[in-house]
Amino acid sequence: MKQLTHKFRLWIVCGLMTAPWSLTVRAATTPSELNTLTSAAATYESGQSLETWRRLESLAREATTNTVLRSQLETGLAKILQAPATYDAKRLACQQLAIIGSDRSLPAIAELLKNNETVDIACLALSTHPSVKANEILRHALPNLSGSARVQVINTLGDRRDAKSVELLSALTRDPEAATAEAAIVSLGKIGNQAAARVIAELRKTSRPALDHVVVEASLRLAQQRARSGDRKNAAAVYEDLSQPGQPAAVRRAALEALLRLDPDGGEQRILKVLQESDAVLKPVAIARVKSLPGRKASATFARELPKLPAQEQIWLIESLADRADKAAIEAIKGRLAPDALPAVRLAAMAALGRLGDASMVAPLALFLTETTRPEETQAAMTAMTNLRGGLATDQAIISLLKSGANHRQPIAVLARRGSQAAVPALLIETDSPDVKVSKAAFQALGKLAKAEDAGTILNKLVHLRVAEARDEAESAAAQVLAKVPNISTRSTTLRTLLSQTSDRETRGSLLRLLIQAPDAEAFAVIDKACRDADARIADAALRTLAEWPNLVAWQPLMACYGATNAPYQAYHVLALRGLVRLAGEENAKPNETLLAGYRQLLSGAQNDEDRKLILGALSGVAHPEALRLAKELLKIEGIRPEAELAVKRIESALKKPAR
Repeated sequence: MKQLTHKFRLWIVCGLMTAPWSLTVRAATTPSELNTLTSAAATYESGQSLETWRRLESLAREATTNTVLRSQLETGLAKILQAPATYDAKRLACQQLAIIGSDRSLPAIAELLKNNETVDIACLALSTHPSVKANEILRHALPNLSGSARVQVINTLGDRRDAKSVELLSALTRDPEAATAEAAIVSLGKIGNQAAARVIAELRKTSRPALDHVVVEASLRLAQQRARSGDRKNAAAVYEDLSQPGQPAAVRRAALEALLRLDPDGGEQRILKVLQESDAVLKPVAIARVKSLPGRKASATFARELPKLPAQEQIWLIESLADRADKAAIEAIKGRLAPDALPAVRLAAMAALGRLGDASMVAPLALFLTETTRPEETQAAMTAMTNLRGGLATDQAIISLLKSGANHRQPIAVLARRGSQAAVPALLIETDSPDVKVSKAAFQALGKLAKAEDAGTILNKLVHLRVAEARDEAESAAAQVLAKVPNISTRSTTLRTLLSQTSDRETRGSLLRLLIQAPDAEAFAVIDKACRDADARIADAALRTLAEWPNLVAWQPLMACYGATNAPYQAYHVLALRGLVRLAGEENAKPNETLLAGYRQLLSGAQNDEDRKLILGALSGVAHPEALRLAKELLKIEGIRPEAELAVKRIESALKKPAR
C-alpha cells in the first residue's frame, strides 16, 4: 500500500471530522458504552456502515475539551490497534489518534511499525503526534524495515523535522535502493538544520549522478528552511553553491533569484557583478530583478551599464527600467534612441517610451522620425507616439508638430490613431497642404475624427478642393462624416443644395456619389435624372451610384440599363446586373412572385454565361419551387452546368428544411 502524503492525511481527518452527519450524532458518556463502541468498531471493513465510527469521531471532538473522555477514548482506540481488528478499523483508529493521541497510545502504534502492511497507518498517526517520543519510535523502527515501509518512515521523520535522525538518514543516503536514498535526501532537506546542511553539501559533491536531482531539490528546500528561520547566512551559502556553473540552468537561476531576495541591498551589487561577467545563464534573472530594486539610485546605476551590454541584454534591461518608470530610467531609455544604438535596441526603447511617456516624449520621438530611414523604426516610433499617456496635453504636443517644418503626414496619422478630435481644426488646415500626401492624410484622419456637426465643413472642403489628387480621400472623409449625421433627410438636403450651387464636373460627380449616404426619394430622383445627363462623366457617376443604391427603388432604372441595346447604356450592362443581383439577393429570405419575376427578367436579359453565373449565385439562395425550376432549366446550358448543379442542390436542401 502506498504511503499517504501528509496533506492527504490531514484532508481525510478534516473531512471526516467536519462531515454534516457528525453534527447530529449522540456522544457516548460511559466507559461501558465506550467499550461497546470500540469493540464494534474493531470489526469494521470498507463498505460497511460507518455509524459506529461516526459516534467515535463525535467523541473525539468532545474529547478535545474533556481530559477524562480523551484518556478513555485513547485507551479504547489503542486497544483496537492491539486487537485482531481489521485493517480498515486500525486505519480509522490511527486517524483519530493523530488528533487526540498522547504518549499512552505510542506503544500500540509502535507495534504497527513492525508489520509492513500497517506501517503506513502508523505513520499517519505519528506524523502530527506532539511528543518527541514519536521520533524515537520511528528511529527505532527504521533499521528493521525495508522497501516502501522504510521509505514511509523516512518521510515521516522528515515531515516531523527530527534533528536526531540526521545521522541515521545520512547513512541511508548511500543505500543501494534508490527509493530509500532519495527519501533520506529529501527528508534531510525538510529537517534543514546545520547537521543536515553539512550532509547535503557533501552530497552535492559526491552523490550518485542518478540522485543529483533529488540532492538539488533537498538543497533548495534546506535553503528555504534556513532563510525562513532567519539564518540568512547559511541559506545564502547553499544558494551560492547551487548558482555555480555545473548545476542545471533552471537550478542556477532559481538559486540566484533567492540570493537576490536575501541580499540586504535587494541584490543590486550582485546584479552588477553578474552583468559585468559573461554568465549568459544568470543574466536574464539578474536583469529582471532590476525592476524591483529598492534603492532610489538603482535606475541611474544600471543606466550607466545599459550601453555596455549586448543587444539582447540591453533590451531586457530596457524592459526592467521601463517597469521602474522613474526619471533616470526614462532618460536612460531615451538615450537608446541614439543613432549609434543597435536597431533592435532602438525598437525596444521606442516601445518602452510609448508605455511610459507623456507629452514630454513627443519631441524626441518626432526628432527620431525625421532622422530614421528604416520603415520598421518609423512604424515603431509612430506606435510609441500613439500609445503615449497624457491625453489632451499629448494631443496638443503632436498637433504643434503640424506647425513645424517636419513631415506632417506621420503626426497626422498618429492623431488619427489616438482618436484626437481636438486635432480636427488643424487637420482642416492641412487638407489644403500643397504636399499631396499630407492633404490625403489629413482627409483620411478627418474621416475618422470629425463629428456629425463637422459634415458641412468637410463637404465645403470637398466642394472647394485645393488638391485635386486628394479627391478620393476627401470624398471618403465626407462619406464617413455624413454617416454620423443621424437624419437621412438632412444629409440629402445638404448634398442636393450643394449640387444645385456648383457646376464643376468633378465636384458634381463627388456629390452624386455621396448621395448613396442619403438614399431618400429626393436623392434618388436626382440620381435618376443624372443618369441621362448629357455630360458622360456626370452620367457615369450617377449610373455607378445607381448600381449601389440600397433599396428596390433602383430596380426598374437598373433593369432598363441592363436591357439597353443603345450606347452609352449598353456599356453598363454588367454594372447594372451586379446591382440587380445584389438587390434580388437581399430579398431572398422572403421569396414571392415579384422576386421570382425579377429573376426571370434577369435570366431573359442575360447576354452570356458569365451573366447567368452571377444570377445563379443569387438564385441559389431562394427556397422556392419556382427557383428550383429555373435552376434546373439552366442545367441544359453546358457552360454553366456546374454552377446550375450547385444551385439545384442548395435550393433542394433549403426546401427540405422545415419552415420556422
